[in-house]
Amino acid sequence: MSDVKTRKSVPLEPGDMDRLARLLQGGTPLRRCINSLIGSEKFSDAALMHALVVAGMEHVEELAAEFSYAELAESMDDEDRAYRAALRTRRGRQ
Repeated sequence: MSDVKTRKSVPLEPGDMDRLARLLQGGTPLRRCINSLIGSEKFSDAALMHALVVAGMEHVEELAAEFSYAELAESMDDEDRAYRAALRTRRGRQ
């Protein structure tokens, strides 16, 4: 990975701006969450956008893992399920 930082222009619609304003309202659970993500109570717009992008990427990665597990479960046949059940039983006896 490179240490080079890149700035991207992000188009925001009025509804997005309203949601961002709610994130910035002091004393709310949303603001405490943002403060926790950023690690500070004072931050720049760029730091806020970065924190939101990182949180969004983490959420997408979690969803992708859930999709992968669901696809794996769907692809298993009765023999696969029996094998996995036998492994769990063996591990439980140890």
